[in-house]
Amino acid sequence: MSFTKKPLEKPDINDKPLPFGLFHTDHMLEIDYSVDEGRKKPEISEYHNSSIDPFNSNLHYAIQLF
Repeated sequence: MSFTKKPLEKPDINDKPLPFGLFHTDHMLEIDYSVDEGRKKPEISEYHNSSIDPFNSNLHYAIQLF
């Protein structure tokens, strides 16, 4: 695990409900998968950009919805 050294300020949840999509976390859960080995060990890491293979079928199906 690698934890962030600059944590985000926590929002005040006492006054009103949190609006969807306005806040994000300092960390993310990632679980790699391969056909040969299946799911690998889950890892928690600092929030970072993800990389997606352009041939990923999820992208193709999502585009077809529009």
